[in-house]
Amino acid sequence: MRRSAGWKSILLLGLICPLGEAVDASPPALVVRVQRNDYPPEALANKLSGDIPIRVRVEPDGQVRCEVMAKEGPELLRKPSCSLVAHRWPFSPILGTNGKPQSVDIPLIVRWARMNKRPAAKDSGDGLDFGGATPISPENWLDTLYQERPALTAFRGKNVLIRFNVTTAGRMHNCLVEDRSRASFFSEQLCPVLEGHALLLPAIDGEGHPIPTRGTIRFTFG
Repeated sequence: MRRSAGWKSILLLGLICPLGEAVDASPPALVVRVQRNDYPPEALANKLSGDIPIRVRVEPDGQVRCEVMAKEGPELLRKPSCSLVAHRWPFSPILGTNGKPQSVDIPLIVRWARMNKRPAAKDSGDGLDFGGATPISPENWLDTLYQERPALTAFRGKNVLIRFNVTTAGRMHNCLVEDRSRASFFSEQLCPVLEGHALLLPAIDGEGHPIPTRGTIRFTFG
């Protein structure tokens, strides 16, 4: 799949690399956490699960290629793993030190967690809801909070609800923290970090076009 020049250059290599930054080392594999709406019906019916390692290559012309790296996990989940990432993540080439686009390989693990045949009445146990978008290593976003906002460690055990929009480029936007006592403080502390580091596969409509969605995170400081 090819990305047009109109797409922003968004590339997650452990962290989001800004446009024009060269990459010298192979990044660790990040985890695509598949949501219920992306499960093939047969896989959902049979409660299939597993981690599928893939590699995505973004070519200088914007062409996106994907391959499954090992015969791990159920066969029924291997092809959908590449399709999920290659068709929905707004990849575009990055610029090398010479100022020209260069190809880059991105290792990912597509995680298909065990799902019940029917969705639970409430949100999932981890408190994450992305409205049809698919998060890339959300644990990393939350870990980054403590690295960039060390003052938050003083609120261990505190529970807050974070609401946000997910753009068609897979970025978090319009973040707001709901808390009875210190909503403004937590929004100022949490939201800039999440909006700067979070990256998701955008939700798509029936024709395969990316669409904006809304999401929530129920977060407990630990």
